Amino acid sequence: MAKKYRCGTCKTTSGWLDSDEFKTHRKTHRDRFHGGDAPDDEESLQGTAPMFSNGVGAREAALILGILIVLSYMWEAKG
Repeated sequence: MAKKYRCGTCKTTSGWLDSDEFKTHRKTHRDRFHGGDAPDDEESLQGTAPMFSNGVGAREAALILGILIVLSYMWEAKG
């Protein structure tokens, strides 16, 4: 599952990261900005990363595909 790293102290949030990228990003951020310590308001936001670069996720892609299939069927039925 994809995660985002959020540091409330710095008011920053990463992009979607896989598990290994998340751990690396968190450690790098702690080392660079907090002397290796964990900020009190650090968060791990879990969710599903968008499938496409424009932010469209799997659910939206499936909906669009379903609509196109229905329209294609309707087009075939007319002809």
